Amino acid sequence: MKTSKTNNIGTFVALILFCSLSSIYTVNAQTAVTGDKIIAALGKGDAEQVALRFAPSVELATGSNNDTYKLEEAKKIVADFFAANTVESFLVHHKSYGSQSGFIIGTLTTANGTFRVYVLLRGKNPEIQQFRIEKEQK
Repeated sequence: MKTSKTNNIGTFVALILFCSLSSIYTVNAQTAVTGDKIIAALGKGDAEQVALRFAPSVELATGSNNDTYKLEEAKKIVADFFAANTVESFLVHHKSYGSQSGFIIGTLTTANGTFRVYVLLRGKNPEIQQFRIEKEQK
């Protein structure tokens, strides 16, 4: 029985396409899982869980803190924010996850007011590169 080269090439192309699409889906799924964990942590005011997803250096803005911080300092700033602002809820307005990036935008309602939250994720193993909490003006 003869096997045609065209059939072998077609099988090879199909296999490459399948592997490529599978890896894209896996990376997107990984970003989505990370994003969903961040959303859950924000809804609970869980600074520890949010900080687990921080990159080694994070652009962070909360109140008077607006700079790029090392991981440990960023953890402390976010923990202090949540300690001072008991979270009631987090409502997602927009979220999008790509192969190596994603973002979340939502409203954080606390005992001390309402805040707009912006989260930017980047990397194959998605990490928070930018985290902003801004007081909403009424």
